[in-house]
Amino acid sequence: MSGAELAQNTPAHRQYGITPREWHVLTTLAVVGSQGEVAALLGISYQTVKNHMSSVHDKVGEPTTIGVYRKLGWLRIPRA
Repeated sequence: MSGAELAQNTPAHRQYGITPREWHVLTTLAVVGSQGEVAALLGISYQTVKNHMSSVHDKVGEPTTIGVYRKLGWLRIPRA
């Protein structure tokens, strides 16, 4: 399943209004770990990755990527 298909079939896409491309960037970041690697892997600029992630942070209402992952249920680590 592509990132776009995944995004259209997830509660997060509907609940937070995350676009398919934002979801693709977010899920790729979760796997590779750095925005620079995401940019290289997806063939987009580093600034574009930052822009997508900033939009995701705003939509989810979390200032950090870890907070986004936690809110989406990807992490089960409680807040300190």
